Amino acid sequence: MSLDYLRDDARKIIERATSLGAEYAEIRIHRRDVKRVWSREEETPVITSEEGFFVRVVWGGGVGIVSHDGLSRSAMELAVTQAVKMAKINSRARLGKARITSESGYLENWGVEATTGFNELEPAEKLNILHDIRSNICRGFGEVAVTVGFEEEYDERLFINSEGTELLGTVPRLKILYMASTKLQGKPIIDFWELGGAFGWELVKTPNVVDELRTRARDLTEMLGHKRPPDCTGHIILNSGVSGLIALCLALSRTADNALKTGRHATHSYATMLTILDNPGMEHSYGFHLYDDEGTPSRPRLILAGGEETDVLLDRETSHLLGLPNNGAARAASFQEMPKPTPSNSYILEGDAAEEDVFKELGCGIFISSVRRWWISLTRRTIILEPLGAYIFKDLELKPTKMTLVQLSIDNLLNSNVRLARGTKMFPARIHGVPVSYGGPLAGFEGVEVRLA
Repeated sequence: MSLDYLRDDARKIIERATSLGAEYAEIRIHRRDVKRVWSREEETPVITSEEGFFVRVVWGGGVGIVSHDGLSRSAMELAVTQAVKMAKINSRARLGKARITSESGYLENWGVEATTGFNELEPAEKLNILHDIRSNICRGFGEVAVTVGFEEEYDERLFINSEGTELLGTVPRLKILYMASTKLQGKPIIDFWELGGAFGWELVKTPNVVDELRTRARDLTEMLGHKRPPDCTGHIILNSGVSGLIALCLALSRTADNALKTGRHATHSYATMLTILDNPGMEHSYGFHLYDDEGTPSRPRLILAGGEETDVLLDRETSHLLGLPNNGAARAASFQEMPKPTPSNSYILEGDAAEEDVFKELGCGIFISSVRRWWISLTRRTIILEPLGAYIFKDLELKPTKMTLVQLSIDNLLNSNVRLARGTKMFPARIHGVPVSYGGPLAGFEGVEVRLA
């Protein structure tokens, strides 16, 4: 059942808050259902479901926040009363006043309509699809054991506030899960990866699902028995799933919270001509949303252009603090959390070169095809990669090599000459539990220091 049946109750909760003297009030009702299944017949499906609400009020400049699991009217009435009491206490206790930007009232039901919904296929049909995917991945890689699965997620949010905003958003997300294993010198090596977006089961018809996972199976096979190269400074080429981490790192550094901590909320210059975007409305993206969790329209953000860092990802409070137009980046993973500025779908804008030409122009260097895990350090401005597929390239020939950990400086990458191929691929992730995606084209960087662990 849609959360729309709670609309009248939510309106009355807002009326209750304003009758108690609140200057501003909002309620966010959230339901999330997740089903995860692996193709192994002995596996039992894992099903989780959560629903609840989040209330925020402002009274006399003080803020009161209460969240509660369950959707009963009595719980909502008690929560809003508690939130107003909390706001009054905070109004007397704090020296400064909470200030948020005012917004117009928005009325919209928005979301993604799946072409093939989760309930339109029988469980047996879904397992047959998984078996077909697995068969196509395994072809030619007999030494690698592959298991595939899926995760269906249905996310619905009803948001109403005292400014007249009423929003109902629904987003289905489907992920294809991949796990492959082999042995190196008797020790098991396991690779786990996910592909997905705001799709129904039409996701499996997109051409890159099997191709992407076959690439990982190849990389897992190629890594066996090769030696680690020395640290070096030279050319490096990053495949789309790796270059996209640069975009995600830059977008994270431009969230208002992080930018204020590091003093980087003003623009910063680089030599690069990369263009990096964060686009909440990217069609079928894993981080797709049209409004944020404060009821503000989520607008595209230009993170980097012409060597200059530009937009900051804002919520209503930091928008007021910095005196910048709110771009609707406040997001929360669940009803239990306060929304805060978070990226959505961050990517490097593609170039116009063929991938082969990027290799030709750089001549020789290191190519990272895929990674098993990655970490981003905003304080050190570095990306640490655990490569799955790593190669030495020369004259278009790839020679597999072994790299345990690779550390790349964001500033070094952004101050190098860059070659960009055509085509952008996006990959799902979660930041603080919030669904996001990252991506870009195959990208080559000249004269970059590569530090190995």
